[in-house]
Amino acid sequence: MKQVYIIFFVGFIVFQSQAFQSGVTKSPAPEWTDSISLSKPGIEENWPYYYLDFERQIHLTKQTVFHHYRYQVLTADGIQEMSDISIEFDPSFQKLVFHKIGIERNNKFLNQLDLNKITLASTESGKERHLYDGSMTALYHLDGVQKGDVIAISYSIEGFNPVHLGHFSSNLHHGFTIPVNHINYRVFAKNNQVVYYKNINHELDPTIRQEESGKVYSWTSRPEKPVELDNNLPIWTLDLPMTSISTQKNWADVVQWALPLFRTRDTNFRLPDPIKESLGEKEKTLALIRWVQDEIRYLGLESGIGAYKPHSPEIVYRQKFGDCKDKSLLLVALLQKEGITAFPLLVNTSLKHNLDKLHPSNSAFDHCVVAITIEDKDYFVDPTISSQGGDLDHNYFPDYGLGLLIKENVSELIPLPKPKKSEIDIKERIYVDSIGGQAMLEVKTIYRGGKADNIRAEFENNPLSSIQKEYLNFYTNLYPGIVETEDIRFYDENRFNDNEVLVVENYKIEQFWLQDEGETFIYTRIYPLVLESMINYPSSIARNSLYNLGNPFTFVQETQIMLPELWNVNDDERQIEGSSYLYTNEIKGYGERIAVKYTYDLNESFIDGEKVSEFLSEHEKIKNDLMFSLTYNPMVTTGEKSSLAIFVVLVLLVFGIYFSIKIYKDFDPQPWVYAENKNIGGWLVLPAIGIIITPFWIIINFFSVGYLDKSLWLNASNMGLTEAVAFELTNNVLLVVFSLLLILLFFTRRTNTPMLMTIFYVINLLAILVDTILTEDTFKLENRPLIQAVVAAVIWIPYFNLSERVKSTFCKTRRNIEPKSNKNPVPITQTIPQKGDVL
Repeated sequence: MKQVYIIFFVGFIVFQSQAFQSGVTKSPAPEWTDSISLSKPGIEENWPYYYLDFERQIHLTKQTVFHHYRYQVLTADGIQEMSDISIEFDPSFQKLVFHKIGIERNNKFLNQLDLNKITLASTESGKERHLYDGSMTALYHLDGVQKGDVIAISYSIEGFNPVHLGHFSSNLHHGFTIPVNHINYRVFAKNNQVVYYKNINHELDPTIRQEESGKVYSWTSRPEKPVELDNNLPIWTLDLPMTSISTQKNWADVVQWALPLFRTRDTNFRLPDPIKESLGEKEKTLALIRWVQDEIRYLGLESGIGAYKPHSPEIVYRQKFGDCKDKSLLLVALLQKEGITAFPLLVNTSLKHNLDKLHPSNSAFDHCVVAITIEDKDYFVDPTISSQGGDLDHNYFPDYGLGLLIKENVSELIPLPKPKKSEIDIKERIYVDSIGGQAMLEVKTIYRGGKADNIRAEFENNPLSSIQKEYLNFYTNLYPGIVETEDIRFYDENRFNDNEVLVVENYKIEQFWLQDEGETFIYTRIYPLVLESMINYPSSIARNSLYNLGNPFTFVQETQIMLPELWNVNDDERQIEGSSYLYTNEIKGYGERIAVKYTYDLNESFIDGEKVSEFLSEHEKIKNDLMFSLTYNPMVTTGEKSSLAIFVVLVLLVFGIYFSIKIYKDFDPQPWVYAENKNIGGWLVLPAIGIIITPFWIIINFFSVGYLDKSLWLNASNMGLTEAVAFELTNNVLLVVFSLLLILLFFTRRTNTPMLMTIFYVINLLAILVDTILTEDTFKLENRPLIQAVVAAVIWIPYFNLSERVKSTFCKTRRNIEPKSNKNPVPITQTIPQKGDVL
């Protein structure tokens, strides 16, 4: 049946090409046009071509648009691009009239206008979107074009679409991305007709000339240079200088024009009910939405009036196809039949929230959707999106910015809600059978929101085998030789609730471990391929214009590696944050299991130009942080100790014990003269507990990390962390000795304890800072050890130096200088020397 349809359609195109050949004629330029002075060739920069004159004159009463262009071709590429002339028109209501086609060379005009050389072809620019508008393209190929030639062409297109009821609108550009010497626009209107206009990115107002037959609006400009546009602009950006013109005064006029086209009052009660079940209002609404989305295929025959006027809902229901306005009006009719408030809503999918920068007109829109109100809550639905999921509160509606409700008494555009962020949640489980052997990979991916709709459509419209192949090729980039062990599985159990789908994949990775180039160790990698593809933003030079980021989303990937033996991994967390995004990378070791978790939140769809350089620089850091590697040296047996590490520990112990003895003997400050010889109590209990726990905690951590293991030092060398590990070993050994000394001095209440406790807290803070720098970590609020060290230093250093309780407690010296308890101490104020006293 599909082949028969294609053959019929091709025949239809050929028939049109022949039938409308007579619709193309030639004649002199219309008498009503204004003549302009022609520009002379001359350009200094290198361009393939440039325009000398760019002219359009519009006669509203005669419904004719006159075009006149002169451009000079300067290079072979310019000749290739500009020697073929193509003009699009709709033969159902328009005629194409040529006035001039030729070449200006050596002050001569070489006429090439020959209607017999004109070829008509069906345009169908929207065929990929299943839209057929019946427009035709007139093609003309110029002969003998040479470098330096000026090509001159003028023609008129007669006839406005009758659906506009005589209204006209257009965008008049006053600058382009190529050089244009002279731009000229004229609009001829009747005396009682007003041409409204709105300036965008310029301040050029028209001159208005009054004639007996009417008014003439004129815009003339000579751009100094082409407009330079940056790359990766948001689709809704309006960067070119232009004037939006319209004969409609406001959006209320547009609504009044549209109301008769979108009438449902006479048809909705004759429509059958496609949903037979007895459902509640919300459930019925959702069922009708999904029926129109999935059962009425998207196909538009939009020739002439059909480009703006929808077909009757009865016709669309019967033929089971329609374009956006057909499907929207059908859904509105079905909902209104059920007593549910619903109206068509016109939007512009490109301009989005910039739609209000144009002057109101009925041609300002390119799409139609539906607005629904249930229980005083507004919902918005795009009936052209098939395979959608979610209830009314979880239904994905694209970011269309602004819309015009086709409803009585509406006079303004309404803001449309921003879509909820789509989510991707990936959980990978890698089971490693042996070091150097193969691994099994299980991937469970949950998609939510718009991402769920996309994945659902992919599985509904493609063979499972092709999807499996595509996914397999994707993982091959990271794991060569990977093979699937089970068919990919798709679960859609929450389609009508939270709009959440699950995809499950299972693979075997035979080459999980790779050999390094020096063949000294093997390694494997963990890498979030999906995240990399989502944050691969195009480069950009310094700019002032906006930079497109795409739709906001949330990404989470947690990879757990199940290893056959214990593996030393230092827990780590990194965070890179900007005004529009947040990235975190968290690594945790659990003995034989390692967990690597990536999260990325994109919160904005665009950023200002001045932020682009920092944004791209930070995202390079993110991409450099994505790779996580495990290395293993087969030459190092499990549990083998490093003789050098053992030797260093022994040296440090000797060094630490020696200086501890020196401190114990020689550092013996005098007690406070007013000390009361108090026992350890009060707040001192807390640092006492901490100093007792410290050596045990350090020793346990020392052996759990494996500072004496040769494998740890090899991994540190491979990761460039040898200095950091050496510093940690040195600090831990000396801190154990120092903490044991502090325990002895603390509980014997020696006078040197407050000073040594101060040094202890300072050393602890500095050690964490140095370790953070050596491991190239970031100073962030989530760094718990650093925060704990800062808090301890801030609280206890002043306490041990200022507290009278501390001075009255730590009052013993090595020589047993111990003041007797003074139950009635002399008040301090009485012992302070007065002015003039002899000390």
